[in-house]
Amino acid sequence: MRQIVMAAAIVAALCGAARAGEAVSASDAALIDKVDARFAEVTTLRAGFEQKIYDAASGQTLASRGALALKKPLRMLWEYKEPEAQTIIADGINIYFHIPAERQVTVQPLINALNSRSPVLFLAGGKRLREIFRITVVPGPNDSKIPQATLLLEPKEKSLTVTRITIRVSTEDYTIISFTLNDWTGNRSEVAFTDMTVNGPIADKAFSFTPPKGTEVIEVPKY
Repeated sequence: MRQIVMAAAIVAALCGAARAGEAVSASDAALIDKVDARFAEVTTLRAGFEQKIYDAASGQTLASRGALALKKPLRMLWEYKEPEAQTIIADGINIYFHIPAERQVTVQPLINALNSRSPVLFLAGGKRLREIFRITVVPGPNDSKIPQATLLLEPKEKSLTVTRITIRVSTEDYTIISFTLNDWTGNRSEVAFTDMTVNGPIADKAFSFTPPKGTEVIEVPKY
């Protein structure tokens, strides 16, 4: 469950980011406009992902990988394949956390995550980035062969989980290619996408979940 819990709430201080209230240059404003517009255009996404989770308490880093599908609004499927099989499914109503090896699934109403003001569902949300976050451009050299830019997203409403999100976007089409989630306790989760397919057809049934026979179902009440 560590990957699931940590992936849902995560911290790293980013040096060099523009401070709140600082004037935004015309070039930065144009970049933010393009990223926000592209994000709004993305309705579905399929991709592989590689994740690194840094646990501040233990000082350890856990690497994992798998596949992702999402469909706006609020439908997501994260299938962890390594180092162990785990699944997170959001079907628009509930979120399911399934660990096959433990024969257990936790079901939580999606409204709980929304009530906690967690921005962790930002990828599959129905809002534009600007509606949820204050966005600034992080200056610095591009250390990748792919032309990229880095943006810092800070929740406009204080979140109970995530303090800030850093995204990297391709400056060729302004699609998000990786992001880092940061939490109050010093933990950090970095997710990079591979082999992305944007706005391809994905049926709603891809986000349905039926617990396998013999699986213990733990239901978290609505709050």
